[in-house]
Amino acid sequence: MMNAKEYLNQAWELNQMINDKMEKAERLRQDLYGRGVSYENNGGSSPNGGSDAIGKAICKVIAFEQEADALIDKMIAIKIDIEHAIGKLDDRRYRKLLERRYLFFESFEVIAGKMGYSKKHIYRLHDKAVSALDEKLRQDATECD
Repeated sequence: MMNAKEYLNQAWELNQMINDKMEKAERLRQDLYGRGVSYENNGGSSPNGGSDAIGKAICKVIAFEQEADALIDKMIAIKIDIEHAIGKLDDRRYRKLLERRYLFFESFEVIAGKMGYSKKHIYRLHDKAVSALDEKLRQDATECD
C-alpha cells in the first residue's frame, strides 16, 4: 500500500509527464513550422508531396498529443480520487492545504500567503495533514479487508 505522500504525488507526477509530452509535441511542431509545414492544413502530408521524414514527424506530434490526452484522463481520475480522500479529513486547514498543494500544484509560499500563515507554519501543518491522511488511508484499507 502507498503511503499518503506517494498517493498525493501521483497527480503531480502525471502532470509532469503530461507537460513533458506537450513540450515534446510543441518543439517538434515548431521544427515543422520552421520548415513551412502545417499539419492542420495538409492532412498529414508534406507540402511538396514526398518527404517521409516530415510525415513521420507529424505522426510523432500527433502521437505525443494522444499520449498526453490519455495521461490527462488518468490524472483527472486520480485527482477525483485524491479530492475524495482529502475530503474525509476533519480539519478544514488540512483539507485546504492538501488541495492547494496536490490538486492545484501550488507552492508552499503561495499556500502560506493564501492561508495567512508563515511558510514555516505551513510546513508543520503540511506534515500533520499528510500524517492525518495517511491514518485515514490506513483505516480505509483495513475496513476493506
